[in-house]
Amino acid sequence: MLELCDRFLSHLEPSRRGDFQQLADLEARLRAMLDAARTAHPAVPLDEAHFLDAVAERVEDDLGAIHAADLHLALACARGEPAAIAAFDQAHGSELDLAIAGSPGLGVSKPEFRQLVRTRLFVGAPDRPARIASYSGRGTLRAWVRVTAARVVIDLSRARDDREILADDAMLARMASPDDPETLLLQTSYGAHVQAAFREALARLSVRTALVSRVGADEADALRRALAELEAHQRNTPSTGAPAEG
Repeated sequence: MLELCDRFLSHLEPSRRGDFQQLADLEARLRAMLDAARTAHPAVPLDEAHFLDAVAERVEDDLGAIHAADLHLALACARGEPAAIAAFDQAHGSELDLAIAGSPGLGVSKPEFRQLVRTRLFVGAPDRPARIASYSGRGTLRAWVRVTAARVVIDLSRARDDREILADDAMLARMASPDDPETLLLQTSYGAHVQAAFREALARLSVRTALVSRVGADEADALRRALAELEAHQRNTPSTGAPAEG
C-alpha cells in the first residue's frame, strides 16, 4: 500500500497539494487520525484507504479540524457496517429521543422516530449514496445528527398539517348538501375561494372544534352557521380574494 501521505495527496485537488506537501509531519498526522478513529470505535472496521480519500475530499486547510473518529463512524455507517450502526445508536440515540420528546403532538414514539432517522441517514438510492456519506467531518457528528433530527421533526409536522388541511376539505364536503341551493350557489360561484376561506377561518378563528360538534348535531344548521361565519370572516379579511358579487 502507498504511504499514508501519498494516498492522501493523490486525492487532493492539485491546487491544494503544495500546502500539505510542505508539512514535515504529514505522515504522522494522518497516522494519528487513523489511530484516533480506531480507538474511538474499535469494533467498527476501518478502511484506511477510504478514510484517507474522504479526508482529502473534505479537508480545507487544517487536518486538525477534521473529527477523525466521527468521520470514521459516518463512513462505516454509509457502507452499512452493522457494528457502525450499533455504535451510532449507542452514541446518538439519546439525541434522537430528545428531539422527538419535544414534539409529543406528532404521535411518533421514540423507537419509531429512531427508525425514521436511520432510514433518512443510512438508506441510499441507485442515484445517490446514503445521506450520512455527506457528513463533512468539520463539525461534530453529534451536532450534525441534531440538525438532521430537527429536519425530520419539521417534515413530520408539515405532513401532519397537510393531513389536517385534507381533513378540513373533507369536513366541508360532508357539510355540503347537493340539495341545498345555498350550497350549490357557493360551490358554483365561489369554488376554491370558499374552501380557502373555510380553512383560514378554521385556523384563524379557532372554530374547528365548534364546527365539528355542530356537524355531528345537525348538518343543515351547522352548514348555515358555518357559512355565516365565513361571510363575516371574508368581510373582515378581504385578502381571501373571493369574487365580488355582481
